[in-house]
Amino acid sequence: HCAPATVFVVTEFVEGTTWLWTDKPRYLTALAAPQTFEIGIEGHKLRLELNDAASRAVAAGLFNAALKPLPEEARDAAIERAAFELDVNLPERPPVEYGAINWREAREMADAGVEIGSHTLTHPILTGLNDDRLREEVGQSRDRIQSALGRKVETFCYPNGDNDPRAQREVARAGYQCAVTTEVGLNNERNDPLALRRVHGEYDLARFVKNTSGFAQAQ
Repeated sequence: HCAPATVFVVTEFVEGTTWLWTDKPRYLTALAAPQTFEIGIEGHKLRLELNDAASRAVAAGLFNAALKPLPEEARDAAIERAAFELDVNLPERPPVEYGAINWREAREMADAGVEIGSHTLTHPILTGLNDDRLREEVGQSRDRIQSALGRKVETFCYPNGDNDPRAQREVARAGYQCAVTTEVGLNNERNDPLALRRVHGEYDLARFVKNTSGFAQAQ
């Protein structure tokens, strides 16, 4: 339909060297034996029902939500503990069904007019990183994409939409011209290009037109 599009890639995910951490709870809850499972996270007990496909999907969502505010080390430790207690082997690299596009496919998309932007190296929550790690995630991801595609990368997407002035400064320092959050809404000339709003995708065309036209906000 000749509609412009951008795909934001996590570079180490594309390279197959790391999982998206949010996929690990989905993998564990999908493969675990049927049971009611309890795990302690930061002093709180999380109770998960692992029976049919629907309950496992709910469990994965609850597990991810509980992990999201944690520092990386605590999050990874909780995932490893869950894998041990559920008796599920968690591969070092993501299985094919949890994998990403590869660089060849990314180049094919870029050649066809799809913009490839950066979504960091490993998809951490940027506001919880120290300065060195923040600089690495933001800057090195851009460098790797540019090297792989031979194209300039100027767009960035904050993992989970989480950003603050420190993250925005680092995004600007790395040379990005704009960055998107998960704040819902349309943009105009007054919006900060490093904190752009977005409209969620819709499966229903009428609702999509309503949201992208601005009619939803006018109500």
